[in-house]
Amino acid sequence: MSETQNDLKIDKQSKRFCQIFLISWLGAFGLIFLTNYIVNPYGDYGTTFFRPLVQTARNDKVYLLSQLNTKPKGVIIGSSRVMRMEPDYLKSIFGYDFFNFGVNSAMPEDYLAILRHYEKRCGKPPEMAILGVDIYSFTDALPMDSRLANCPELFDNLTELQGDSVQKWKTQFTRHRKLVKENLKFYMLKDSLRSLKLELWDGGKGDANNEFISNGMMVDRLTKKQNADGTFDLAKEIEFHKSDYARRYNGFDSLSKIRCEYFETFLQECYEKNIKLLVFLTPLHPELISDLEEKTTFKHRREEVITYLNDQCGKKHVRFYEFSKIDSFQGIADDFHDGVHATVMNNRRIINCMIPRISGKKNNAF
Repeated sequence: MSETQNDLKIDKQSKRFCQIFLISWLGAFGLIFLTNYIVNPYGDYGTTFFRPLVQTARNDKVYLLSQLNTKPKGVIIGSSRVMRMEPDYLKSIFGYDFFNFGVNSAMPEDYLAILRHYEKRCGKPPEMAILGVDIYSFTDALPMDSRLANCPELFDNLTELQGDSVQKWKTQFTRHRKLVKENLKFYMLKDSLRSLKLELWDGGKGDANNEFISNGMMVDRLTKKQNADGTFDLAKEIEFHKSDYARRYNGFDSLSKIRCEYFETFLQECYEKNIKLLVFLTPLHPELISDLEEKTTFKHRREEVITYLNDQCGKKHVRFYEFSKIDSFQGIADDFHDGVHATVMNNRRIINCMIPRISGKKNNAF
């Protein structure tokens, strides 16, 4: 009898231990999930209690455009690689205001969403749009940027291209499953704690390196300071982008059908609304190009994208400028912030190289 009572006691203690362990385990994961969701270090969710470690340019540009009393007649569209293209420099050439709507990791779906948002906000289409296209933006291997999905002012412009209700449900389910999976990873918790430290203990100093001014252009204070101090290391910055961009070309074996559809819809709307459109392929540092050609599908995809853009732009009488290599616009290798972001001076060279061709061009847009 005593053995039975002892067995029951041990069994009760074992159950108690399992219950405590399970509750503690669920509590720990729940705390990690909640922390990552509230802090939102990558801008993946709709929470805005803390500023993400990454740029949230889509939301920032939507706000900046809404604050302008005089709506610009021209717009710059593309990824972070066009963020340093100067609206004031373009105004000195074309005679009217521009707004830089470059956003991080822009894909063709972003181009279309931005164009439509501009028209809604300003009451009419822009007179001119300058589009910088990244080669990898036509990959199927990279999903839509979650920061686009979390910017309703842009994302809501894409509803008719997202398929039927079943397809929309599948897309949303896949996206949320991925976000939940990522939420529980250690590196995200690490960055959440880093974000909290920057915000609560360092006074938000992490935000001070880059800033968007009222016309949407990005001002890079860190690189400017490093250049002044003599501490800027371009080689180190390029080295970082070698691994980052190699990852972006993983699985990029052909042009994405859906992203080509977004791009062609963008071209069609510019054509129908008589928007003066310039399209150019954004440049890379020569050293990064050499590395990508050796290790990835970059060379073949570059050729494929150039052929595709020439063909599609030609159909709408839009001139396409192939500026992926600096020789094509008389660029300078030292005028890069890193492997992919050209300085203001290289961006001016891009614009200057287009001007003679623009002035002599006659088609529906010019």
